[in-house]
Amino acid sequence: SELYMRKNKISSLDELKYLKGLPNLKILYLSENPVCTDPNYRLKVLKELKNLVNLDGTKVTAKEREEAERLASGATAPGNVEQPQRTKSANIDNPPSTAPAPPATAPALTRAHSDNPPNTADRKRASQNVLYAVMALLGDLDEEALRIVKTEVDQRLETEC
Repeated sequence: SELYMRKNKISSLDELKYLKGLPNLKILYLSENPVCTDPNYRLKVLKELKNLVNLDGTKVTAKEREEAERLASGATAPGNVEQPQRTKSANIDNPPSTAPAPPATAPALTRAHSDNPPNTADRKRASQNVLYAVMALLGDLDEEALRIVKTEVDQRLETEC
């Protein structure tokens, strides 16, 4: 499965905990998020999401996997890990046509603290983006996980109605 989360103002790799239970997630786009400024961003993502084969349009290398494993085992991550070159076929601005691309600009999935609450249009756009992500990931869930999602949805609908 593929997931496009570019430009979502994701500032913490802690957000990846929600993706760990998706064993079929192979391609992830997180570029253009604040979290990407970390010098060991790729290694930290690969440490958490071991099944990825492509991150931000760049194939995951064996060397990166080894470095991510070292990081996972508690070893210090190297300061300057050579970043692999992006393949011509994997263009971040034009993701592969195997999955529909989300809107180019998307509000954060988790909103940063702000004095100004988001306007109605921003909330609606954020809700649509979350719905897109949820629908894309439902196919990766097993029956037990789907039952958990259903229970949560049912409880939320009871609370809202």
